[in-house]
Amino acid sequence: MDLSFRTVGRGVAVGLLSLSVLVGGCATNGDTGQSNPFDFLASDSADNPNLTPEERALRKDAEIFNETVFGGAATGAALLGGLCVVGALLGNNNSLGRCAVLAGVGAAVGAVDGYLVAKRQEAARKQVREIDLVTQEMEEKNVKLRRLVATSKKVVEQNRERIRDVQIKVAQNQARQDELRIEKERLESNIDVMDETIASLKKERENYQDVADDLTNEGRNTTALRQEISEMNQQIAALERERNELEQINRAVRIG
Repeated sequence: MDLSFRTVGRGVAVGLLSLSVLVGGCATNGDTGQSNPFDFLASDSADNPNLTPEERALRKDAEIFNETVFGGAATGAALLGGLCVVGALLGNNNSLGRCAVLAGVGAAVGAVDGYLVAKRQEAARKQVREIDLVTQEMEEKNVKLRRLVATSKKVVEQNRERIRDVQIKVAQNQARQDELRIEKERLESNIDVMDETIASLKKERENYQDVADDLTNEGRNTTALRQEISEMNQQIAALERERNELEQINRAVRIG
């Protein structure tokens, strides 16, 4: 893809995303409750009585984050790719082949640029700087991420104790292997949730890094924002350690 095509595509994508935010939006601002492509901290949660409160909390965070993280990218791809197709059909059939590429450009820039468009509009209404809004958002997110890591530690200990208790009962002929298999499946489901959450958090971190780079290029001081990104990275590493603890417990389980 040549540079001019990429540049034009990015410009059109940002313009379309700005329009989409004005009409009904792809990114959250503080006043309207629109969905934010970075937000994984909403309050919705699947209620499964077979799970502990900590296990439900892990699932809630993973579900909500995965519902929103690609929202901006999907909107950018649909808007930019769709407009390209319309233009090609109306007048330039040779450009149809590039529409898929342009949709890709929309997806690539959609999440970050859509987010910044929304933040700038919110900053203008509140008469503050968008860098301050983004940094504050990250500070709040890291507080909740630390809580998520603490929750994951509890999940690990719960799983360790449950597995150990059933293993003792099986050895004493007080429980069957099926009960141990059920606990192993529970543990593996928690590993899956952590894997999904970690993958989503890494995408989130990349998005914020892109936001920080864009703001730096515009002359903003992003020192505080980058410190929060570093904090997020440390919490992701802590969550990965808890995930690996679960994996070690799982490997030690022998059934049959």
